[in-house]
Amino acid sequence: MTSKELREVFIHEQPVKYQGSVYKKVSRISFLKDKEGTVIESATLVDICGRSEVTVPGKDVMPCE
Repeated sequence: MTSKELREVFIHEQPVKYQGSVYKKVSRISFLKDKEGTVIESATLVDICGRSEVTVPGKDVMPCE
């Protein structure tokens, strides 16, 4: 997902998919730098039950159709 798409699903609290699993929403978008200075965007996803979260690379998150 692009940064713009990720931001849209975050703002509208839309469900997303990651590695075949559906998540309730994106609760956080973060930016990190690796040792070479490359910026990496990550997304924190809330599971369907709302009890746990997982942080994943933002580029790997997919919108639910």
